[in-house]
This record gives sequence, structure tokens and C-alpha cells, in this order.
Amino acid sequence: MTDDVKAIRADLAFLRALAEDGRRTPLLGGSLLAAAGGCYGLASFVQWLILARIIAVPPAWLLGVWILAVAVHLSIQALLIRRLAAKPGVESTANRASRDVWNAVGVGCFVL
Repeated sequence: MTDDVKAIRADLAFLRALAEDGRRTPLLGGSLLAAAGGCYGLASFVQWLILARIIAVPPAWLLGVWILAVAVHLSIQALLIRRLAAKPGVESTANRASRDVWNAVGVGCFVL
């Protein structure tokens, strides 16, 4: 019975440390998401302009629009990640979990 109580206390101490860690550090990935939304939102708008024939270019340019959007997004992301790495709390539990979840979403979008 004492082993069960010790295990429960250890679990509660771990959960408390997690909650206290998240209380002190904010989530830091918002600028990365805003950059991705801006790049791919603009690429979608340009695609619509091309398909609606508002911009008079061949439809084959659509691939170039998306390749350019990916290149711009990756370069902005590299700069933002370097800037975020210097901030305190970047390795908190909440920030690591958020980073892993959004990485998984990005991989899922790429696969689709």
C-alpha cells in the first residue's frame, strides 16, 4: 500500500511541476503561425487572381507561386526561430508540447 501512495504522490508532484512551469512562461509560437498564415494566405489569393484571370499569366505559373510561398515561409521561419531561441521559457513544457503539435500538423499538411 505504501508503494501506491508513493507513486500517487510522485505523480501529483509531477503534475504540479507541470502546472507551475506553464504558469510562468507564455506560448512563444504565435509569430511562426502568423508568418505561415500570411505567406500561404497571400499565395492562395494570388492563385485565385490567376484562376479568375484577373492576372493575365499562364495557369502553369501556379506551381511557381506555391514554390515561392514555401521558400519565403521557410526563410522567415528560420529568422523567427533564431530570434525565439534566445527568449526565456522556450524550453518550457507548454512550449515544447505546442512546438511538437504544430510540427505534426505541418508534416500532416505536407503529406496531404
